[in-house]
Amino acid sequence: MAAVDKKGRIALVHILARQVSWDIFKYLLDHCIQSDVRDANGVHIFNMQDQEGKTLLYHAVSYGRLRIVEFLLDHKVDPTVRDYCGRFPLYNAVLLRHSAIVYALVKQRPDTINLQYCVTGDTPFSVAATLNNVELVRLFLNNGADLGLKDEAGCTVIAKTIIKESCAALQVILNYANQRGIEVVNNVTGNGWNALQCALMKDNVEIFRVVIEHMIVVGDVFRCLDVDNADENFSSQNNICWIGCWSDIVPRMAFSATMNFSDTIVDEYFPLA
Repeated sequence: MAAVDKKGRIALVHILARQVSWDIFKYLLDHCIQSDVRDANGVHIFNMQDQEGKTLLYHAVSYGRLRIVEFLLDHKVDPTVRDYCGRFPLYNAVLLRHSAIVYALVKQRPDTINLQYCVTGDTPFSVAATLNNVELVRLFLNNGADLGLKDEAGCTVIAKTIIKESCAALQVILNYANQRGIEVVNNVTGNGWNALQCALMKDNVEIFRVVIEHMIVVGDVFRCLDVDNADENFSSQNNICWIGCWSDIVPRMAFSATMNFSDTIVDEYFPLA
């Protein structure tokens, strides 16, 4: 059973690919446990890696085989083992949108939510957010997702959802942060931008509305609308306009109509000069 092909893959991986029934595959898994099947280095067959660094668990995730994933997790297979590109089972499950498998992996090892893909620094949480997968975003938030973790470019999950225009996920994350008093809108990129600056660069009214309404609720809108905080690169490139001196830069009525704010918000936060 521990024999491998030219790609270093065990027979179980090939059988898995043929989508054999659960009963047959479980019989083989039970045999591997009872016989304590290992390779020449003493590594148990469940934890053996092929030439790409992928384990049986990783392949089971890729093929969407929930019951096999659950069996392997119940028998203490390590879900943090990465392939040689740095990916790991939970990260792969989120990318493939295998929600039931994601739930199983998180239940067994919630700490893997904040593991980072070593190439980009993305986490399963940030991937779910950029895919606008609200269900998984909520799951990760309720199981310890780190809102301040940054990727290799220095971007937090807030910046990444804004950049990808994942509005529903962004709203869920901001609501979660507001309910728990977590500051998430400042210094969200590698060059120190806040969330509002990122939103302005996207020229997306809905994204901008979600961000600024959150800032109004948490009382952070004035500082983030301060033109003195904007760097030269931002001021020269933004596609809408910088709202720092809102009383004379942005026509009040046009701003109100474009952003669809209530008159109360416009009167209070964007008064006539």
